[in-house]
Amino acid sequence: MSSLALFVVAPPGLEPCVADELAALGLGGGRIVPGGVEVDGAPEAVVRANLELRVASRVLVRLARFPVTKLSELERRAADAVDWPAWLPSAAAPVQATCRGSRIYHSGAAAERVRRALDRR
Repeated sequence: MSSLALFVVAPPGLEPCVADELAALGLGGGRIVPGGVEVDGAPEAVVRANLELRVASRVLVRLARFPVTKLSELERRAADAVDWPAWLPSAAAPVQATCRGSRIYHSGAAAERVRRALDRR
C-alpha cells in the first residue's frame, strides 16, 4: 500500500486553512473541494494528519469510488471493490451512509447494503 486517497474534512469555509496546514506538515496542499481537502498520502500520513492537524475535524481514507444507481449494484460493487479483510480484520465495524445528490436516496438502505457486503467477506 504505497499511497492512499485521503479526504481531510474541514469546517465550512476553512478548507484553504486545512490545505495550508497539510502543506506545512509536508503532506502536500491537496485539492480544495467543498467540505475539505483531497490529498494522496502514505499510510503514515493518515496517523500524522490525525495527530497534528488543528483545523480539520477528521481524516478519511477513500477505499474505493464507483458509480451505482441501484442498491443491488452498491452491494455487489462494495463487496468486490475493496479488500475488506485487509482493512477490517473483524467485520464488526459500524456502517454509516449519507446520500446527497444520488439516485440512491435512502441512507439506511445504503448502509445496510454495505453492511451485507462486509458480512459476505
